[in-house]
Amino acid sequence: MLTNAQLAHELGVSPSTFSCIINQKPGVAAETRSRVIEELRERGVEYLIRDPKSGRQGFLEKPGLCFGVFKKEGFPPDITASYMIIMEAIQQRAMELGYNLFYMILDERRPVSEQIGIIRDMHVQGVLLYAAQMKEKDYERWADLPCPVVYLEQDFSRTACTCVSGASSAGAFQAVSHLVRLGHRRIGYLRSSLRLPAYRERERGYRSSLAGYGLSLKEEDVLTLPPPTGRADVDTAKFLQVLSGRQSDLLPTAFVADEDSYALIAMEGFRQKGLRVPLDLSLIGFLGTPQAAAAQIPLTTVSLDPAVYADTALHTLLELTKSPRNGAGPACGYRKVQIVPRLIQGSTTGRCRK
Repeated sequence: MLTNAQLAHELGVSPSTFSCIINQKPGVAAETRSRVIEELRERGVEYLIRDPKSGRQGFLEKPGLCFGVFKKEGFPPDITASYMIIMEAIQQRAMELGYNLFYMILDERRPVSEQIGIIRDMHVQGVLLYAAQMKEKDYERWADLPCPVVYLEQDFSRTACTCVSGASSAGAFQAVSHLVRLGHRRIGYLRSSLRLPAYRERERGYRSSLAGYGLSLKEEDVLTLPPPTGRADVDTAKFLQVLSGRQSDLLPTAFVADEDSYALIAMEGFRQKGLRVPLDLSLIGFLGTPQAAAAQIPLTTVSLDPAVYADTALHTLLELTKSPRNGAGPACGYRKVQIVPRLIQGSTTGRCRK
């Protein structure tokens, strides 16, 4: 979070001019005032502008909500495709509902009270907290947030709080069932080295679904991959390193993945190894990203509809804002909401030929 002085520098005005603008004081050219206010809007920090009578921040006309991202030490907040898809969908839906959405990173390395104070000064009606990196033990440190909170991509089953997440286990069952119906009996797993809670749930879902069909996930069929770098050549090279020493004819006939990006990297790696998808092996991703649909061979994937997710998250939060307890504690009727994904059949799955 930038200080006012840092913001002023980035916006090309002096700290005193910036202070006049956000405090609604005269002495600033109309053109400069309009430009700075517009840039504050684009940055999502228009809550800094104060009411000239009360001095209260958050003066602009739309009510506000905060989209917070919990950042674990050592990890950036935007390491997964799901983060970007969910954030963009929520931003769009909030706009449609007439809300300003303010973005903030909640960093575990910084004083919690300081960050809670910033949210308090925003005067927002509620917080959507993307908590993919948060553990249940972290919850207590943030329990004093001054408004209703909905935790995203977590269920915190032992904690009295409201959560919205994708039903990863249900999606994993759909993927495994689809492959079993196609005759596959040895199914591998493209596993992210980054063990976020959603990925862990998917792994449990894959293993339990296989067990339900009398199958098991052999450890030698688990390929652990580093998070994508965004550079196809680098990611493919790393995948080929993971495959090194493995005979192509001894690989599973199908793979499921933690996320679409891992399946797409594997598709290119298998191609370079001379394996044809889906003739030699089948692939299923998870999430339903635009990249999955636009791939040279459209990826079969378990899709989580971002529009449904955003609408559910926002309406769940807005319901909390209307509760007598203002969304705090079990008396307000906290909820654990899971959105069930659905299998989208692309062209990367086919009948088992072995």
